[in-house]
Amino acid sequence: MGGVRQSYQSTGARVLGHFDDGRVAITTSDHGSGHTQLIGTHIGAGHFSDLEAGRDGATKWFRPCVDWAGLAPRVQTGNPAVQGRLHAEGDRQFLWLINPTPDPQFVQVTVDDVPLSPGETLWGNGRIDSVPGHDVVIVAVRGKV
Repeated sequence: MGGVRQSYQSTGARVLGHFDDGRVAITTSDHGSGHTQLIGTHIGAGHFSDLEAGRDGATKWFRPCVDWAGLAPRVQTGNPAVQGRLHAEGDRQFLWLINPTPDPQFVQVTVDDVPLSPGETLWGNGRIDSVPGHDVVIVAVRGKV
């Protein structure tokens, strides 16, 4: 599958995990009011192939990381197979709905827990309730979200 495996030597960070051969795989450290984790792999390498195969992918990994960082995702699709990304360019905002699976996927998009009111379709089928297989829908977002 490819990917990256890096190992580390901790010089003060707390070791959280090891590879099977004993090398350090994950460390964490505090600095001032911030926290960091250093992870010796490319977690996303298998993520999308897992999603295409109907498995959770790296969601089981990323969800606790997001919680650890105290973040809440702004975009929800209501469908774990479809990723939603909000991008900004100047005063304009754009929503990308990405379906890496071969099958059409239905979604219910919210931004900050509010149903999305789409504007102009820039790419795709012109709908934000479904995304064709192996495709992307990009819409301009009305107003500021």
